[in-house]
Amino acid sequence: MENGVIKKRIFKLSLFFLIGIIAFIAAYLIIVYTGFSIKCPFHVLIGLNCPGCGNTRAVINIIQFKFLKALSYNYLFPLEAFYMLRLLFISSKSYILNGKFRFDDSKPALDIIVIVVLGLWFIIRNILGI
Repeated sequence: MENGVIKKRIFKLSLFFLIGIIAFIAAYLIIVYTGFSIKCPFHVLIGLNCPGCGNTRAVINIIQFKFLKALSYNYLFPLEAFYMLRLLFISSKSYILNGKFRFDDSKPALDIIVIVVLGLWFIIRNILGI
C-alpha cells in the first residue's frame, strides 16, 4: 500500500480523535460547571437501568481521580470502557489499513462473552436495584 495514503488516513483519524477529545472536554466542563446532564433515554422511556447507566458519572469521577466512587455508579464500567476502547482501536486499525472504519475481529467469542455478561448485568442490576 502506498505510504502517502496511510499517512493521509492517519492524519484524518488523528483529526477525528482531536475533535472528539475537544467535544469530550467541552461536555465535561458543561456537566461539571453547569450541572446540566442528559438523562438516559432508555431509563426515561422504559424505567429500567440499561447496562451503561451511570457511565457518564463514572467518567466524571475518574477524571477527578475518584476511582471507587466511579465504580459505584456502574460496577461493569471498567469492562465496558475496555471493550469500547478495543472496538475503537480495531476499527481505527481497519481504517488505516483498508480505508474502511469497521470492526473486523478474529475473536468473536470475546464479543459473545461481553454481550452475555452485559445482558446478565442488565437483569441483575434491575432486580437488585443497583
